[in-house]
Amino acid sequence: MKNGVVISEELYILVAVLSLCVHKIRTRYIHLADAMSEPYRINTLPSKRKIKLAEDLLENDGWFSVCPAMWRGPGETPKKLRLVADANFPDGLVRLIKREKVDIRTARALGMERLSDENLLPKVSQAGCALITLDRDFWSDEKVPLHRQQGVVFVDGKDESIGRTLGFAFMLIFLKTFHGWKGAKFRVTSTRLFFKAISFENKKVVYELQLIASGVYAREIAG
Repeated sequence: MKNGVVISEELYILVAVLSLCVHKIRTRYIHLADAMSEPYRINTLPSKRKIKLAEDLLENDGWFSVCPAMWRGPGETPKKLRLVADANFPDGLVRLIKREKVDIRTARALGMERLSDENLLPKVSQAGCALITLDRDFWSDEKVPLHRQQGVVFVDGKDESIGRTLGFAFMLIFLKTFHGWKGAKFRVTSTRLFFKAISFENKKVVYELQLIASGVYAREIAG
C-alpha cells in the first residue's frame, strides 16, 4: 500500500524489476547507442536540488518511487526473452537487439511476413515469442485485444533512430528481466515505458514508468 492506495501484485513485480535495472541502463546506454553507428552525447545529470524538485512534483502527481524491496517470490527467474519482429520492423533495430544477446527472429525468416495482424500474433505466441513492432494498431485493444498469452512490444517511433534513446535501452533491459512479457503489452517511447495486462482480478491494468537520475518512478493510469 502506498499513501493509502492498494498496489496490485503485478505492479510490485514490475517496478521491482525496473528498480534493479537502473544501474544496468546507465552503464550500457552508450553501448546501445554505438550499435546504431552514430555518435551520442550523454547530458550532464541534473543537480541534487533539481532532482529533489522533480521528485516532489512527481509524487504530487500520483507517481511513487520504486524500491528494490518490490520483487518477485524467492526462486522465481525470468523467462528467456524471445521476440519476433514483424515484416516492417527496421533491420537496424533487429541488429541492435541481437547485439544485446536477445533471441530475436524476423517474420520474413519464419515465413510469416504475409500474415494479417490478426493471424500473425497467435502464430508468434504459439512459437513462444512476443511480437515486436512499430505498428500502433497492436497497442490498440480494440484492434488487437489484450490477451493473457500474447505478448506485444510496440516501439513508438518512426525509424531506427529510436534505438539511440534511453527509453529503448530501458525497454530492452527490463524485458530481459521481467518474467511476464508473454502475457502483456508494452509501449516504449524515447523516454518512457508503458505496460498493460490483465490482472488476477480479470481487470485491465495500465502503468506508466519513467527513469530519472535518482531512480524509477511509476503510476497507474487510465487505460
